[in-house]
Amino acid sequence: MLYSCFVSVLGEEAEDGTMEVTMTTDGEKIPTQLEALGEGTFEVTFMGEGERRHELSILFNGEHIPSKF
Repeated sequence: MLYSCFVSVLGEEAEDGTMEVTMTTDGEKIPTQLEALGEGTFEVTFMGEGERRHELSILFNGEHIPSKF
């Protein structure tokens, strides 16, 4: 069963740069969409694959950004 999910990323204090988002489950990458909402806020959308552990990784200018859920 697939679930549509989204995560908000707040980066209002960040300088200009490149954001890379990766979502994986069971070692396989899941396609994501990253949308800039303005004022340093982004929305990450993905289709979750059932009741399995999903891992989100966010890189900004190549540096890992810790997440809080």
